[in-house]
Amino acid sequence: MNAEYNNPFITGQAVRGNDFFGRKKILSDISDFLNQDNSQVNYFVFGQRRSGKTSLLKTVQDKFKNENLLLLYFNLQDKAEIQLENILSQIKNRIVKYIDAGENIVNIVDFNQFITQINIISDRKIVLLFDEFDVMCKHTYRKKDEGKLQTSLAPFLSNLTDLIEEKNISLKFIIATGRNFNHKYKNLCTDFEKKGKSVTLEGFDYDTVKEIVSLSKEIVFKEEAADKINEISGGNPYIIQAMCHSLYDFAARHNAKSVTKKMVKKRLKSIVKSFGNGLDSIWADIPTPEKIVLYFSAFILENDNKCNKKTIQKEINESNVDFDINLLPEILINLSQNKFLRKKKLENYTFKIEFFRKWIIEEIKLNELNK
Repeated sequence: MNAEYNNPFITGQAVRGNDFFGRKKILSDISDFLNQDNSQVNYFVFGQRRSGKTSLLKTVQDKFKNENLLLLYFNLQDKAEIQLENILSQIKNRIVKYIDAGENIVNIVDFNQFITQINIISDRKIVLLFDEFDVMCKHTYRKKDEGKLQTSLAPFLSNLTDLIEEKNISLKFIIATGRNFNHKYKNLCTDFEKKGKSVTLEGFDYDTVKEIVSLSKEIVFKEEAADKINEISGGNPYIIQAMCHSLYDFAARHNAKSVTKKMVKKRLKSIVKSFGNGLDSIWADIPTPEKIVLYFSAFILENDNKCNKKTIQKEINESNVDFDINLLPEILINLSQNKFLRKKKLENYTFKIEFFRKWIIEEIKLNELNK
């Protein structure tokens, strides 16, 4: 094949337009949400990192924008330490960029008053798309802060939701977060989550995986290869694209006309090393006790042994790692609920995403977990 081949698979960035696959039911649900009145203000999108939340938000922005609907995307990843008033100022500036508000309204400091006035002068419904919203839920109230401007966006928007419903303001929020509010930041965010609809991004089904691999025209991904990619990736969008990207490159360099199951298995270790850094952010979010259980589970399964509470406990005890063994049953439940492990028959476990297990084998060191 010519060295100037064009790899059709995308890694390391959001996919949109014709490169966006799946999520049809969610997009239909969001369409209904956008067209509803203001009785529903918030739509929450939950999902692990690398599950496609950003791609979904960007696609919503592209797909549904029109003269009556103003959709504004905000990535909050680096906003954790920014004061709320500064975040609200940035939101105001984005809104007035598209709505001719006049100087009197632009200069209103109080955001609630500002948005109320915008609602009066404009017929456009405003939808704010917040990505990486979980960073906004890390701050808590202190007694000495009572009466001051709230320092977290989450409780502020919770109160703003009440105002929107009370005054029928044409403002909605679509909020993507890497953690379920009921988990790490329960006290701060649970009330907010109750004020809207929610959906959890699952892995792609097999039909969607086949759609993605069909992007490759010059090099054919055989069905047996698509089966193996689906099995190893667990339907994770990032991992599917990473595997296909790497396999396409390999086949192109070696003038192969197709990708086979054998090639997928043979290249897996190399792909994990090349694209595994995309899993660092997932690993960083996992509490240390759960990391320890995942670490030992990964190696138990690598040796083709049964992975269950008994075998995990045995490995942990023999390692002398600092771990409260009484927490093991609860941790196994959490890891199953959070889609890291999948419970099989007879209380045995396997990994939901085999690629993630292989990455742990290659990249994670026990002494780092024990610090």
